Amino acid sequence: MEIHQIPANVQLIKRSKSEWSSFAYKKCQDVYGYDNNALRRFAVIIQLQYDKTVSEEDKEFLEFLMQQEIDMHRSHPYQGAHESMDILAYLLAKYKDVHHIRLFEQAKLSNFDTYYGFDTEYLFSAGIEEAIRYVEENDLYTSSSYFQGMEDEIRT
Repeated sequence: MEIHQIPANVQLIKRSKSEWSSFAYKKCQDVYGYDNNALRRFAVIIQLQYDKTVSEEDKEFLEFLMQQEIDMHRSHPYQGAHESMDILAYLLAKYKDVHHIRLFEQAKLSNFDTYYGFDTEYLFSAGIEEAIRYVEENDLYTSSSYFQGMEDEIRT
């Protein structure tokens, strides 16, 4: 599917997993490229940002796209924090799902720039008490490289 076809086909894309592979992170073979599908993925992310029909049914697709952005950010030779990751985090935060904490943590830890540029508030988008409970129940204070040593700070 060509980029200019994405707006007209966004509903098909969201519902058809067979279409998702064309938005997956795909490392370029040449030394100057970094992701063959980055522009196509960014186009669908922008379309989703303004799509009034995004619903609970789209959560899996948004999670898939976020994982692709995380993979791209981890492998990108020039690091950076692209707005595509922030848009996806915003869309996922609307679900208020504590299970997104690990995905948001991966996003934050993708590279140096995302560590400082990816908003920490996304980690608590499910609610402060819910997030703390999830972190405690899953022992993230000891098993997570982001949450280690933050127990006192988070509780206050």
